[in-house]
Amino acid sequence: MVSVPVNKEGIPEPELGESCQGQLRCFMGLVSKKKMLNKRRWNETVLSS
Repeated sequence: MVSVPVNKEGIPEPELGESCQGQLRCFMGLVSKKKMLNKRRWNETVLSS
């Protein structure tokens, strides 16, 4: 297990390299999921008003 420096938000900041690739992809996936949820929520508020 490689120790990873963590910034004050608690998000790991791995050294750039092979080990970073998977985590970056995972993080981008989480971000896009959040955007999808926000978009869905926005659509619901528009439709209900």
